[in-house]
Amino acid sequence: MSTEYFNDQWRIPNNKNQSLVSNYSMKFDGITSVISVDNSDEALNPDYISISAWYYPTSIVVSSAIISSPNRGSGYHSYSIILASNGNLRVVFNTGSNNDITFTSAGSLNLNQWNFVCMTYDGSNVTLTLNTLSQSVAVLGALQYTVNPTGNIEIGRRNGLTFELAGILDQVCIFNYGLSASQVATLYGGGTAITNPMSLSPKPISYYQLGDQSVDNGANYLVPNNSLQDYVFEISPAGPKYFTMPSITISTTATISIWFNIKTLGSVQQTPFATTSSDKLSFRLSTNLQIIYADSSGFVSLITDIPPTNFLNKWHHLALVQDANGGTVYIDNVNKGVIGLKTPTFGAIGSPTDVNQSINGFVSNAAIFSTNLPATGTESIASLYNNGSPALDISSYSNLERWYKLNAADTFDGSNWTIKDYAGSNDGTSVNMTSANLVQSNLQQTSGYSPYALSLDKADGQRLIMSNGMQLGTNKAVSMWIKFNNGTGAATSMFTNGYYQQYPVLYTASGYLKIQICEPEPAVCTQITTTHTIVNDVWFNLIISGDGTTATVYVNGQNSGQGTDRTPSIIDVGNYITNAAGLDGDLSNLAVWQNNSLTSAEATEIFNSGRPSNLNNFSGTKPTAWWQLGSNSSFNATTSQWTCLDEIGTNNISTATNDMSEDDITNGVGYSGNGLGTSSIDIVGDAPYSSANGLSENMDVLDRTTDVPS
Repeated sequence: MSTEYFNDQWRIPNNKNQSLVSNYSMKFDGITSVISVDNSDEALNPDYISISAWYYPTSIVVSSAIISSPNRGSGYHSYSIILASNGNLRVVFNTGSNNDITFTSAGSLNLNQWNFVCMTYDGSNVTLTLNTLSQSVAVLGALQYTVNPTGNIEIGRRNGLTFELAGILDQVCIFNYGLSASQVATLYGGGTAITNPMSLSPKPISYYQLGDQSVDNGANYLVPNNSLQDYVFEISPAGPKYFTMPSITISTTATISIWFNIKTLGSVQQTPFATTSSDKLSFRLSTNLQIIYADSSGFVSLITDIPPTNFLNKWHHLALVQDANGGTVYIDNVNKGVIGLKTPTFGAIGSPTDVNQSINGFVSNAAIFSTNLPATGTESIASLYNNGSPALDISSYSNLERWYKLNAADTFDGSNWTIKDYAGSNDGTSVNMTSANLVQSNLQQTSGYSPYALSLDKADGQRLIMSNGMQLGTNKAVSMWIKFNNGTGAATSMFTNGYYQQYPVLYTASGYLKIQICEPEPAVCTQITTTHTIVNDVWFNLIISGDGTTATVYVNGQNSGQGTDRTPSIIDVGNYITNAAGLDGDLSNLAVWQNNSLTSAEATEIFNSGRPSNLNNFSGTKPTAWWQLGSNSSFNATTSQWTCLDEIGTNNISTATNDMSEDDITNGVGYSGNGLGTSSIDIVGDAPYSSANGLSENMDVLDRTTDVPS
């Protein structure tokens, strides 16, 4: 069940694949603070369970809980990890009988220090670990507890009681299995570094980072579950395994598209689409990756520049686009060359039906179009690739003939899978597959570090204002992620301090993005017409880097134009104080290097294949200021102002009084289409991957702290 966006709550996004740098934690006051977790659709009723967390106690509130399940009711059980009077931890399993289990840890909590806490139940023993000390107790018979489905799990309070935790919590995880001793040690990380719990296998079913990537509008927090995943099909040569489907003949004008992840590749062909071995699209290893395309008249092939070391055990998108002149092969949105024209008939996915050329790996999102999609645009190879995250919905694409998502929405009748055709009624059937062939995957979970954005309305004259203006030096750079609602309108001032201090102003010139940068004394401006075509409702990364002589414009990591550099001061963002040049669109992840320029390689790193990254980990000089916009931002309902934290320094930016609303937070880069298509994530009204999210009570923006485990 999705968690709604409550107007008086914090929202902390689910960001499963971000590099784990915990910049913030959650502080509990020991009086009223608690986070309530929706457990209605999480697998929190297993025969086995493990829970881990990092806890910094500021005082010992006896019987307060790090975590507790819903209140025990008739026929239900519960569990808690609570604090004892001597500073020990206790695990309490209430089974509703005389077999209740209360188990106390070896050693006691260290006050005003970070402590690692982990409880595991593996079906035989309950083990409680506190920092380096572990102690176990045997349990007679499986607990097989059932948590009350109508209640919520609570973090920071013993459920139903008035004993609230005092201190700081971070990295709360719930696993539906008993962690091994080595896995517990991995989570502890020697006590010197937080270990990403998503690196464990199986991953946790719930993961609450508590504090990172937060959005506030005045009162409380929403804490989404950071661990949810999608599903794909695993195919192997054993069997062989593949899907059959009603035959379709590829037309002279066509596009073929599929996502796959190959575990091993050799001289034997592996075949995404086929009927028999004479009608197929396949690949094999011939020094580098070789694409083979065949129909009844013979085959054609293309040897790419991709070596196996850069290909195996990674998700890739393959597209073949053809017209009467032949076909073009794209791997991960990169043109890899021309292949001859063929018109095969396809009746299977994963292998030909007459020979074992099964894919040895995973497949997802197979599609066939009776049109040759362009390289870029709304319906294109770029939008299918979607910066590494398959589009959620391509059903509106013109001339879509077949589309098999190949995910958990497909059905298994005990013998065979039925794979649904989302373009029509040509459903397919599995061959030699079981329910085990549907596996969890992170394919559709690739996402940027910062998931939110702010939406600015030019008609309302909305703009952001820095706490302190910045004079750009001889060497300088700015970076921003922009999505225009209307990119063909008047000029848009991005960083300004009056008309003659702009870095830059954006507008269009015959459909191309045009840059203007100005400085006063004397009042001079540079205009640079870039090679980038503006497309509405599509995210792009813009970087301008200057060395005092030459300003270079990078769009999506690529050099897009140069001109004479200028050195203005800046203070306003997204508009000009006279409201003459406001942004009509969305803005995310602004960064300013006040005294450093950026290289081409650094621009590519910042673009990061279309997903904003954590600039605290930037390989070059960190920016002087960096505002994620939306993430780590707060909204004041009284003044109708957003305040966006400076992740590097203290130069926060705010909107003007009564200028914006809480609804101006919107989908960010990597969440709404990863910049190009429509992804599996929609955060308007719901937190990303929203399920089993947490909702705080009596916690405000001051309850987030920068004190985190080492």
